[in-house]
Amino acid sequence: MLGQVVRLKHDDPDYIKRLEGFVKEKLKTIQTQPGVTSLQAAVRLLLLLADDYFSALKEKEAIEENVDSKAREMIDFLDRNADLFENG
Repeated sequence: MLGQVVRLKHDDPDYIKRLEGFVKEKLKTIQTQPGVTSLQAAVRLLLLLADDYFSALKEKEAIEENVDSKAREMIDFLDRNADLFENG
């Protein structure tokens, strides 16, 4: 990639292939732009990956907030209706 050889070790070779494919796809979109040097491509790639990371992090946080909210609703419901569950 970008004229560099990178060796990665991982227990799962399929993971490395997926990782390589993901990075190559990102690079492909960057390198189609005329006049992009390897350094520029690397910087743009890092920015794209950082953007993907922060977007995924934001999505994860939203999901966690939703799960917490639903759990609080369930606890409140159970608290309000505890006598129904205790007395059958």
